[in-house]
Amino acid sequence: MSAVRVEDLWWRYHTSREWVLRGVDFEVERGEFVGIVGPSGAGKTTLCLLVAGVLPKSVKGECKGRVELFDKDVLRTRVKQLSKEVAIVLQDADTQFVTMRVFDEVAFSLENFGLSREEILERVSEALEFVGMKGYEWKHPHELSGGQKQRVAIAAALAKRPKLIILDEATSDLDPLGKREVLSVVSKLREEYDVTAIIVDHNTDDLVKFVDRVMVLEGGRVVAYDNPRAIFSRIEQLRAIGIRIPQPAEVALTLGAVNGALPLTLEEAVKALAPLKEKLCLLDEDSARKNISRREKIASFTDVTYVYEDGAVALNGLSLDVWKGEFLAVIGPNGSGKTTMAKLMVSLLKPTSGRVEVSGIDVKTASPAALFSKVGYVCQNPDYQLVCDTVYEEVAFPLRQLGIDEKEVKERVQWALASVGLQGLEEVPPFFLSKGERQRLALASVLAVKPQLLIVDEPTTGQDERNSRRIAELLAQLNKAGITIVVITHDLRLVSEYAERVVVLNDGRLVTAGPTRKVFTEHLETLASIGLEPPPVTKLMKELVGRPALTVKEVVLYERA
Repeated sequence: MSAVRVEDLWWRYHTSREWVLRGVDFEVERGEFVGIVGPSGAGKTTLCLLVAGVLPKSVKGECKGRVELFDKDVLRTRVKQLSKEVAIVLQDADTQFVTMRVFDEVAFSLENFGLSREEILERVSEALEFVGMKGYEWKHPHELSGGQKQRVAIAAALAKRPKLIILDEATSDLDPLGKREVLSVVSKLREEYDVTAIIVDHNTDDLVKFVDRVMVLEGGRVVAYDNPRAIFSRIEQLRAIGIRIPQPAEVALTLGAVNGALPLTLEEAVKALAPLKEKLCLLDEDSARKNISRREKIASFTDVTYVYEDGAVALNGLSLDVWKGEFLAVIGPNGSGKTTMAKLMVSLLKPTSGRVEVSGIDVKTASPAALFSKVGYVCQNPDYQLVCDTVYEEVAFPLRQLGIDEKEVKERVQWALASVGLQGLEEVPPFFLSKGERQRLALASVLAVKPQLLIVDEPTTGQDERNSRRIAELLAQLNKAGITIVVITHDLRLVSEYAERVVVLNDGRLVTAGPTRKVFTEHLETLASIGLEPPPVTKLMKELVGRPALTVKEVVLYERA
């Protein structure tokens, strides 16, 4: 029996002449988990909003076709009736908060359902425990990290115990362990309550472990809908449209080692590649990474502690140097102090104790304006730094603040927008863009200033493979041109491929720091203990040849003479 049935669905927003969805047809069976993948702008979020009944009721647009949810005509059913059967969690958790405390947020829908006080307490407690947020009940949203906000939004959805849960990039800000825990909880709900799930995610390494079928959307159309093995066998087609291939499958296909079923997980890849074990060889790719001289610091932390007003200790005795010209990745679980560290470097926060210096300036006595032309910072949530009416004006704004003449302003704006793939959107209001596009716009507005030090917080969150690669390559090019790059990220594939050095934080403390290969080779157990895992290829090669690889490119076959 179908949980969701979509027939010849078309949709376009009232502000656009173009159809976002074009004749979409598919079904989801009750109790089935379906993954949706596709490039940015393919229509994934719009489709989710239509299935959940949010569109067309909340946003004007033209709709044709039919959407059924548990035999109800979604387009003609009141939201109140649908809300007990479907829960949707969006990528941007901030847009979903309606109350002032975590407990109230999770309880809000349950109170509207008229549940008893005892049941509300039980469900809120259970949901917060599921997502690892027990003990945060009385925190305000602004006191949480981006990943913690996503966990709360997911808890609010789980507490409803809906028949269908839709996760639209809802785990994109979570650390690797958090993502797996949430997906495992949703799987558990399938066993206990026969829950159906639609999961949109660009991270296919995790997605394939939990879904029964995968739908590929491109240009508003369903171009493929099948089991994960069949879908990801189309490696060239998927790469061409900007979809990330699960790394175990990518390794097997690259080596021509698929004689039977395509391996999608680490365990399957170990078995598939075992017959080739004696022929596997790892190339040394580290020679391509710069060997930075450790003589000139561009930033330093000396015994830095930062305590928020609620008493939360975000950093605890952090001592760390950032070297001029390096490409540094900062990783750690949600709430480990990564974003706090970034805000201290641009003087948005002042250390409670200790000393932070950037370009020789003590941030405790400096204003953000004093560092404006030296340090660029792209927030995890781009909406915090978008202030203008059009894309062009957004990128031009900081340049005009610096007194740059209009001819150069125009040149820099054009260069920055082209660099992030937003050329042609100059007159579009920023908040008409997708979150991924707004992230790239925020990056463009900082790039245009051409800072000496660029700090980017989760730059690839919610981006498809093509745009993730574009951003990473751009950062690499800027780094080669002499700009120091500090990237805060949960995308450990990006770290493995681009970062020359890694800093690992946990609970506000420095766990370890060093060259990427050394950290991912010698500290696997330490990383695992705080919920971090290097990319699958690292553990795969460690298992097969006793030495980790950082990227798929490093893995080759050779014939013995």
